Amino acid sequence: FHEQRNFSFLEGDTGLYKTLAPARIAGIGWTFLSDSRNNQLNATSGSMVRLQVLLNRLSGGTFPKWQVDFRRYFPLKNGAIAFRGLYQQSGRLTPFFDLPLYGGDAARGYFLGRFRGQTLALLQTEYRYKIYRRWGFALFGGAGNTIQTGESLLGSVKPNAGIGIRFTADRAANVNLRLDYALGSGGQRGFYIAFGEAF
Repeated sequence: FHEQRNFSFLEGDTGLYKTLAPARIAGIGWTFLSDSRNNQLNATSGSMVRLQVLLNRLSGGTFPKWQVDFRRYFPLKNGAIAFRGLYQQSGRLTPFFDLPLYGGDAARGYFLGRFRGQTLALLQTEYRYKIYRRWGFALFGGAGNTIQTGESLLGSVKPNAGIGIRFTADRAANVNLRLDYALGSGGQRGFYIAFGEAF
């Protein structure tokens, strides 16, 4: 058995991982926000719409970025149902580190940044219920994807689902301490501890 390796590393060579090359970005943008939520960290009614448009400049040219973030909340006895839809689009010159990311609080069960692409779309829903005094629970799930230009958003949809415990840490402001456990596809999972709801 004979193994031959024909590669070498050169000082300062960025040819191996061009996507990780450093870049400087400057941009200008516009944001429209409409927010009627009764609580930004633990909403049980109302809605929020955020539309953001950016035009960014880097050494290789310009690229646009825009996103639509929609959230709606329906009150129930001792609880609420929450919905979120998010769409992000970025131009083809967008550097790797500035691409839309799938995962984290937006799609629990996936490591934030494990999936990147020029286009991101996701839908999430959550049912929240107060059990007793400060204690409650949540059930959540959804699906989404990130793709490059020319690919189909329905090509490899990434679902997620999970359960969480809620403890009202601040009764006056109605802010919860959140402990969530979520499962994604392919054996991926995540455990989350944070103040305030994911959306």
